[in-house]
Amino acid sequence: MLCFFSELNNTFLTMKTTNSFYFLGLFLIILVSSGCDSSTQQAGSEVANNIEVDQDTTLVKEGDEELAATPTDLVLLAYMNNRMQYRMGEIAQEQAQSEAVRNYAESIITGDEETRLRIEDMAQASNANLPEIIGATERVQIDSIQQLSDDKFDQAYLQEAIRQYRENVDRLNELILEADNPMIEGLAAEIIDIQQQHMERAEGVLKEIS
Repeated sequence: MLCFFSELNNTFLTMKTTNSFYFLGLFLIILVSSGCDSSTQQAGSEVANNIEVDQDTTLVKEGDEELAATPTDLVLLAYMNNRMQYRMGEIAQEQAQSEAVRNYAESIITGDEETRLRIEDMAQASNANLPEIIGATERVQIDSIQQLSDDKFDQAYLQEAIRQYRENVDRLNELILEADNPMIEGLAAEIIDIQQQHMERAEGVLKEIS
């Protein structure tokens, strides 16, 4: 492309004797250069648009490839999951139509408080600063479930609880593999046991009311 500009410029410089051709050539050079700059900027914009940032988890996704979560990220995600489960349990105690669901929610609140203490110990061991409030994504999920009609709430709550526990168990298993700290590994294993029990019970209650 540079060679093209050089040849084009030399051609028009030899035509200086005719002012109209000279200025026409200069205009064409500027026009082509502007087109190239525009294409370069557009390509840069397309690359930038392929980069997505998840504000809640601080994980960066570039195209279809997700950067690996650090042990600190996984501890933070486990904490947000725990706080979400606790809040959903509080809502279910008030809003659930089934007594079995309300009883399940009550036990979850107690169990999640025990889990929270273990997560706080993991955070201290990994130098992670735990947020005081849950993330925006979690708030949206909680609000969407809370606004369901009475006849749909019970099943939706249990289904979301099961999904959240399954997701958190996967993260904690990943944490055990990534963390180079026996204390974190031990606490993560204890939380996995608790979460799996909650998930199995939620599956049983869901089958009961379905």
